[in-house]
Amino acid sequence: MKIPAFLKPSLALLALFCATAAHAQTPQYSDSPLLDSLLRTSPALAQVLSHPATYQLQLIYTQINRDAQNVPHFTQHTYHLNPRQYFNPASLVKLPVAILALEKLHTLPTSINRSTILSTGTAWRCQTPVPFAAPADSNRQATVGNYIKRMLLVSDNLAYNRLYEFLGQKLLNDRLQQLGYSGSRIVRRFAPCDTAANRHTNPIAFHTSVGDTLYKQPAQTNPRTPAPPLGPVFAGRASQVGSRIIHRPYEFTTANNLPLPDITALLQTALFPEALPAAQRPHLT
Repeated sequence: MKIPAFLKPSLALLALFCATAAHAQTPQYSDSPLLDSLLRTSPALAQVLSHPATYQLQLIYTQINRDAQNVPHFTQHTYHLNPRQYFNPASLVKLPVAILALEKLHTLPTSINRSTILSTGTAWRCQTPVPFAAPADSNRQATVGNYIKRMLLVSDNLAYNRLYEFLGQKLLNDRLQQLGYSGSRIVRRFAPCDTAANRHTNPIAFHTSVGDTLYKQPAQTNPRTPAPPLGPVFAGRASQVGSRIIHRPYEFTTANNLPLPDITALLQTALFPEALPAAQRPHLT
């Protein structure tokens, strides 16, 4: 696909997701003529575009241009965008978890930062420990900063689980709501834990390099899992559990949910915080 010259000098954020949705619904945003024309020049995408009810493509392209004062201006182009149509966000949930983990550090004693070593205990089923350790290689230490690097660089699921536990399910989802992400819901570790187990998160402690305890966070429990924003959600025709194929649609009702506009706004929050209203910006500095 040949990209028009006017797009090349601009920094662009492109989010593209294909999924089998539970319900075929009318998109709530107008399709961008630019994206429509670009997509139709690709033979590889012809099958997807010809069967929209099957593939449920959703796309946001954010064009970023800077004025003479270097202030960024955003033009958003969308295609088949519908926040009420479920798709599985998979590892995209790691971005808001990283952002909110950094924000939470600001609420702890000033002696604690993203490089402070932490340990993780256990208090309920489906929890695993990370004992205190202080290897000489600082990149191998269990810290919020290293967990974030592992999440964002190699999509490390265990690192995500540790920061999910650091935040706690209730704080994580309450904060998403406060920031205006009303359709978002992050309620699962990347582990075979049931709904009840995911409401319970581990006790955590922060330590000096010699193991002295700086701060303890007790085990946390969310009294109730946040309600599914889309109601009952079933997708696909079959799923695999171990070596077995289950020949029925997979239920995503209790899964993580992160609408594409929310993902785009969260990415914008990380890269261009001044572009969003103050009420929608987490405290990261």
